[in-house]
Amino acid sequence: MDLIRPLDLIGLREARGWLAAGLVLRLLLIALALPETHLVWFLPFLLGTPGAGLDPWTSFLMAGGPTAAFPYGATYLIAFGPAVWLGGALAGLGGAHIALGLAVLGCDAALTVLIRRLGGSSGVAAAKCYWLSPIVLYVGFWHGQLDALPAALLLAALWAVMQMAHRRAGLWLGSAVVAKFSMGLALPFIAIYYIGRARLRAAAPLMAGYFGVALCVLALPLLASPGFREMVLKTPETQKAFSLAINFGSGVSLYLLPLAGLALVYWAWRVRRLDFDLLLAFIGIAFMAVLLLTPASPGWALWAMPFIALHVARAGRTGPILYWSFAGAFVALHLLISNGALTQFGDFTAPLRIWLPASRLPSVLLTVMLGSGAALALQMARRGVLESPFYRASRTPFALGIAGDSGTGKDTLVEALAAMFGVGSVTHLSGDDYHIWDRAKPMWRAMTHLNPQANDLETFNAHVGDLADGHPVSARHYDHGSGRMGEAQRIAPREMLIVSGLHALWSPALRARYDVRIYMDMDEPLRRFLKLRRDVGVRGHAPEKVLDSIERRIEDGDRFVRPQAAGADIVFRLEPRHPSAIADTSRPLDATLLRLVVTLGPGRNFERPARLLAALCGMQIIETPSADGRTQVLIEGEPTAADIAAAARRLAPDLAAFLAVEPQWQAGLSGVMQLVVLTELDRARRRRGQI
Repeated sequence: MDLIRPLDLIGLREARGWLAAGLVLRLLLIALALPETHLVWFLPFLLGTPGAGLDPWTSFLMAGGPTAAFPYGATYLIAFGPAVWLGGALAGLGGAHIALGLAVLGCDAALTVLIRRLGGSSGVAAAKCYWLSPIVLYVGFWHGQLDALPAALLLAALWAVMQMAHRRAGLWLGSAVVAKFSMGLALPFIAIYYIGRARLRAAAPLMAGYFGVALCVLALPLLASPGFREMVLKTPETQKAFSLAINFGSGVSLYLLPLAGLALVYWAWRVRRLDFDLLLAFIGIAFMAVLLLTPASPGWALWAMPFIALHVARAGRTGPILYWSFAGAFVALHLLISNGALTQFGDFTAPLRIWLPASRLPSVLLTVMLGSGAALALQMARRGVLESPFYRASRTPFALGIAGDSGTGKDTLVEALAAMFGVGSVTHLSGDDYHIWDRAKPMWRAMTHLNPQANDLETFNAHVGDLADGHPVSARHYDHGSGRMGEAQRIAPREMLIVSGLHALWSPALRARYDVRIYMDMDEPLRRFLKLRRDVGVRGHAPEKVLDSIERRIEDGDRFVRPQAAGADIVFRLEPRHPSAIADTSRPLDATLLRLVVTLGPGRNFERPARLLAALCGMQIIETPSADGRTQVLIEGEPTAADIAAAARRLAPDLAAFLAVEPQWQAGLSGVMQLVVLTELDRARRRRGQI
């Protein structure tokens, strides 16, 4: 029972069998095998640190120790030193080795838990792949490398990033980089993840600040140590990054690993917006590049293993085949060419190749390892990036078009959607900015704003198309207060493009550019009530002028604006529940006295949102199908913002990456409109992901 409870907490209760198998294998290797790396390097350094003062690296070198013994910084010393000291004090060298092995086992267990959490629905399969991996068992418990520590710190940082815990993410990431500078390979991709998403950009300085704190505390003081600089900063392992090169003559070479790294960073930058799965994919591909394009030490495979496990768990049939080919060749090759361990059954510290001096087997194994590894890396790039639903869905901004007559609530809906997506993630293009003339021009006596000929719709359509394709535009802004056009300003594309205006759905070509098409309708007496309050109270117009404008526009509204409802995916219509709600324009409107009528396009229904809203807040919802395939939904009630938030989490959980870090949900019928748009956007996202 005591064992089951922690397994429940990490979601691995049903995995007791393979967890036990992996644990037994690790404990047997710890008990029976003493890796040469432990015997010659790590244990002599760590056992000597208690009496070495504040600079064990310099003391170790002055005592004649090899520079390759401990090319690690303070993070390793903190993680492994106390356990080794205690084990050595209790049982000498053997106790120190057992303690070091158990510390590595602890890092492995932490990695398994983190992989389970990062993997979502496939997390258990990914954790199993890692925990039972022959690469992990060989590297950590036969060859005796300690690279599980920086890998665990990096995954802890990524888990914190996923949880939006930016301070912890910075501290864990700084600790990982201090532990192993190679963990810095993840830095450019994490930076792109933060900078490329408007919803996260504001948190980037916070995360970077805490990353800097970790570096300063754990690494900066050690730079004064000559032993640290010699053993850690000058380790020859760093030169392996330049081992594979194309010689151009005259002493000039092209280094393939740095070139591949730059290409990956550029690719991620061109993707622009990474969700968390894309971030994991790019980091995993980067570590695979290190394995494939360098004479990598065996421990380096542990950097990539968590990402390989996460990929294999989702990769169908071919992923496991490629992985086991790679893992089998990797372990067999390094058993032949790398040092091993001292065991109860004999000394296997020397490479087993000494028994096959003239064999081609190592070369064959290297070929199989690199071939299957390259295929695995390409599959990670294809499935993890190119076939990613988020990548397919977000290559260009999501575009929402909102049309409707003047005073029907277009701007109110835009504000509600911007609050939902995050203001920094939304580009709003208003059709009012494309009126041809200023308000004072005499042409307005001959036609109204509702007439397409009074608007520069050609430029409007072109700008919508450019922004929808991810290109910036330069447009003027119409000032409703002065009635004049301002200077042209640059409008940059963001993750969401919201286009609103009298003619936002006028052109068939324009409608085709939108992912979601919305038409705002309103009960006519209610529209007049709200338009009088807005134009008189907010824009400062005379009541008589507002009423005259309404009358003059009725014909053009019927001809040019209302027909756009036929091309909409969603039609929102607000109505008063009783005429008394709008009897006095001097009094503010009580929103609780309104009801919402939603008309959905063919093939759409409101069944799931209706069940949620009825269950959460007791709203009254009547759904009526019509002969043309559309569905009309009558909604009455007053949900709270918390009700809307709860419904949104259930309706579209996969859209969390597109919403603000803290979405501002609206109470009342505005919140219901947010939900309806969210469900339609989720439908559009799935359509994009299938392309």
